[in-house]
Amino acid sequence: MNLQNEWNKFRTSIEALNKIKIDRFVLKPKEAITTQLHTFVDASERAYGAAIYIRSTYKDKTITTRLICSKSRVAPIKKQTLPRLELCAAVLGVELTNRVKQDLHLQDTANFFWSDSKIVLAWINSPAASFHTFVANRIAKIQELSDSVQWRHVRSKENPADAISRGLAPERLQQHSIWFYGPLFLSGNWTNLPPPVFDVHCSEERKKAKQVLTISTSPPNHENVISRINHRNSFKTLQHTIGYILRFITNSKTSKFCRTTNRALDAHEMEEAMNIIIKIVQAAVFEEELERLSLKSIPWMNAR
Repeated sequence: MNLQNEWNKFRTSIEALNKIKIDRFVLKPKEAITTQLHTFVDASERAYGAAIYIRSTYKDKTITTRLICSKSRVAPIKKQTLPRLELCAAVLGVELTNRVKQDLHLQDTANFFWSDSKIVLAWINSPAASFHTFVANRIAKIQELSDSVQWRHVRSKENPADAISRGLAPERLQQHSIWFYGPLFLSGNWTNLPPPVFDVHCSEERKKAKQVLTISTSPPNHENVISRINHRNSFKTLQHTIGYILRFITNSKTSKFCRTTNRALDAHEMEEAMNIIIKIVQAAVFEEELERLSLKSIPWMNAR
């Protein structure tokens, strides 16, 4: 019953549209010095859209602005973030503007785009490849059909496309002059408006930069190792040092429940440390012989 009452109320309100009068011509019957297209985009969680206005300047310095086209779309069933919906509105805006310029033969007319989303403006001024697929594809489309310098920031209360995204009752539309003529600043020197400070938040849409670590390897310097062995105060101290290093390596490869936590080294650990020292000394003294053996060559007669 409540749904029927709401429908009846809406049906009655539609009659207010009969009182709305729209100018027949968007251009006055006299030659304009310059013409511009201004496209405003906006989005909400329920819908998004774009509205295009033509701004004409005449010889007598009068300026007129008129709505020439608009388009709206319902937000997708799959819930999207508001910045993503604002980005969809921007795509709709550039596509609609491109179509209008072709149909009305306005290819040489300067056009500008307006959004109240500083996040979207920051995205448009960034490389598309640095974002995830959904955002990247739409940024690429916008950058294909427009230039980032054509995009400007507009305050929400001065954005006529707000009526598309949030809706407007028929009885209020007649007094909503911003919808038919655009914001007041278009009638003046709008180029003096301050540039926006882009919002760089919503970083979850950006791809995470992969950290590349470069490792340089070089063959061991056995002479340096031998020199350090000779400079140790005690051979036992050297053996213990290597033993604890081997314990650390072993513990790093096992779970914390299986790690060796005894303070002193056991006999097996001391033996492993001794074997490491012997291998280092052998690699330094018998370097040529070991190299030939590694190549499966027969050692020469005078080999040590």
